[in-house]
Amino acid sequence: LLPSTSFLKQHWPLPTKVFDATIFGAGNGSATADTAGIQAAVDAAAKAGHGAIAYIPAGTYVVTKSIKITGSDFVVGGAGTFLPNLR
Repeated sequence: LLPSTSFLKQHWPLPTKVFDATIFGAGNGSATADTAGIQAAVDAAAKAGHGAIAYIPAGTYVVTKSIKITGSDFVVGGAGTFLPNLR
């Protein structure tokens, strides 16, 4: 690596569609609703593709099983880590 190497992009594209996990029921403190709501937001963004985002706002969520993230041309993000180009 050279000192001039950068791992950060100067420009990030805006999402074409936003699928907020709280709209799908996550964030109300129920483990069942949180897990299902996050999964539903991820599934909706994956289905939409074309730069869509499954957005998980800041908050406390109870997730009782793994969230499956498959597909391409969408992102999962929110308050914290941004995971671009998931496949």
